Amino acid sequence: MAGAFFRWGRTIDLETDYGSTAFRSIGDGTSEVEFSETIKPLMPGETYYYRVAIMHIDATNENALSDIRSFTTNTDTSALWIIIPLGVAREGSYGWPIRFGVHSFATACGDPGLGEYLLPPRPPESSMETRFLGRCLDLGQYVDLRNYHSPAQIDTYHVSFLSGGTGYPVTISWPALDSFYTGPVGLHTIDTSVDMLASTSYAITNSDIEDFRIIAAGPTPKRICPAAVTDTVSATAATAAHLRATIYPHGLATTAWFEWGSTSQYGNKTPPKPLGDTIGAVTLEADVSGLTGHSLYHFRAVARNSAATIQGADQVFSTLPGLGEGLPLKFSLHQNYPNPFNPTTHIQFDLPIDAYVVLRIFDLLGREVRNLVNGPEPAGFRSVTLDGTGLPTGVYFYRITGGDFTDVKKLVITR
Repeated sequence: MAGAFFRWGRTIDLETDYGSTAFRSIGDGTSEVEFSETIKPLMPGETYYYRVAIMHIDATNENALSDIRSFTTNTDTSALWIIIPLGVAREGSYGWPIRFGVHSFATACGDPGLGEYLLPPRPPESSMETRFLGRCLDLGQYVDLRNYHSPAQIDTYHVSFLSGGTGYPVTISWPALDSFYTGPVGLHTIDTSVDMLASTSYAITNSDIEDFRIIAAGPTPKRICPAAVTDTVSATAATAAHLRATIYPHGLATTAWFEWGSTSQYGNKTPPKPLGDTIGAVTLEADVSGLTGHSLYHFRAVARNSAATIQGADQVFSTLPGLGEGLPLKFSLHQNYPNPFNPTTHIQFDLPIDAYVVLRIFDLLGREVRNLVNGPEPAGFRSVTLDGTGLPTGVYFYRITGGDFTDVKKLVITR
């Protein structure tokens, strides 16, 4: 008789850092058995790794492990949350922070998808170690998030620390909380209560105390996923380009990178770059090389923090002709890409000589709705972006004139 379960987590290390589903019997036959489980809650826009473990029910160790595979959840920017770091340090030591708060997807028990992993037994009492305890948290967790369901809710968090009766005072520290809660937030021990809105630390001097409770009322969680604004390309050459984007970390430690390639499926990415946890804008820059001259490339910025992974809008650029490629042999207007589109598309045109170019967009009644180019343009392979924001869904035409050349093509806006 055999049984199986899934190991899963946000890192590829499924030996020491993982969650697991319940062990379930899969019978003792010799034919193929389909085995599936639902895991939740998961973070939006996050990649997860998983494998199945199979063992004989009378054995003590796993008999077989599958290959590690992965999946990525869809991005959901509607999630709301608060996560508060809490430092607990005995005299002369550093307190590794644990975290509490609320989240739209949290449950009453451990949620590995939100970073709530169950912990092993505690270390010896001579070590300083802090964790959250709870009704269904087994031996505890370093993160305790409660489900956010009402701005009037009240949540209680139980914090337990080991000190062995030495190293007092034990100092508890936290950031300013007045922007996170509208009701009272208190730290309560067996002999005192502390207003956590009025201060940012408290020292426990009673060596009989090795735990306390935090009662927090009126959470005001926020959408704190990052924002990514893909900017224009600069310093474009035949085989290289310099990419720029503006990233807003929104207060959480954020990493960002560019995805790029010859199609909107990209296929390449630059190394992730840590951008810090600032509230405001941070510039992301990267150089890409190995490009083909006189070619169209797509790129976008991607930003990730612990709230979500966000992709910026698709943009395009054209590389310059390589040595010996020269200029276009004739005037040409290319079909826009993508088509249909929402909200932006790209239009390329080729100029064999310098010319005064006019490129306009018209609706089905012949009314001009956009004027994209109206002036002298140098010879070469040119590209412009049409932003269809504000234009109704429907069929439009774009018309170019340059020198004696004129051409018209059709494009479609969808919503």
